[in-house]
Amino acid sequence: GYLFLFKNHLKKTTSQVIWYNKQTADVMIESLTEKTYRFNLLSDVQAVQQIESIQNTKGLLFGYFRIKTQEEIIEIPYLVYQNNPSNQDFFNSLKSNYKIDLQKKIFPII
Repeated sequence: GYLFLFKNHLKKTTSQVIWYNKQTADVMIESLTEKTYRFNLLSDVQAVQQIESIQNTKGLLFGYFRIKTQEEIIEIPYLVYQNNPSNQDFFNSLKSNYKIDLQKKIFPII
């Protein structure tokens, strides 16, 4: 089960790039497999959820952020959050501006 979960998250992670402008709070999420999402972090986001695995697997915590905007729901894997320091401004701003609803699942499949 965890091998499938890892492949699922890795596929989503390698196809997603986040561009965040700290001054304007504009976000663009490019994806090789889906459309490009554009939104303003401060005005367009309606809700933020954090879905994570109940347990770590060899030190790796699986999960993802689900961001609901006025037009769509965007899912960003923890692997993007944990392994790309250039995204820290985006995630820090997300955490400081929104109350994040935390949910735990056995297999948080994106």
